[in-house]
Amino acid sequence: MLALEAGGQVQGVALRIRPEVVDTEMRLLWLREMAGGAYLPTRVPVVLASGDSVEALAFVGNPAHPQHETDACVETVTRLVAKAAGRFGSNADYVLALHQALIERGLEDEYITAIAGGLQSQSR
Repeated sequence: MLALEAGGQVQGVALRIRPEVVDTEMRLLWLREMAGGAYLPTRVPVVLASGDSVEALAFVGNPAHPQHETDACVETVTRLVAKAAGRFGSNADYVLALHQALIERGLEDEYITAIAGGLQSQSR
C-alpha cells in the first residue's frame, strides 16, 4: 500500500545483506516485493548516517500498475490502508509497525505519522 515515488526522498534504514546469504535473501525479497508488479526495482544513491554514499536497491511504486493510487493525500491513503490486507497481514498493522520502527530509530516521517494517527483514531 505504501511505496516510494520516483524522484522523491525518504529517511529510513538501509539494510546490508551479508555476502554469504545474498542470493537466498534476494530471492525471498524478490518474491515478496515483485509478486504483484506494483513496484519497479530501482538502484538509488543512499547517504548513510556516517556520511558515506552507497548504491542501494529500492522498490519504487509502479504508476502503470492498475492498483496504483495517484491520490496520495493522507486521508485517501489512510482510508485505503485501513481496509487493505495481503498475504503478509493487514496494511494497517504494517503501517503502525513501520511508524513504531521509525520512532525507535529516532526517525520521523510526517506522512507516516499522519497516516498512523488516522489509523489509530479510526480504531477507537
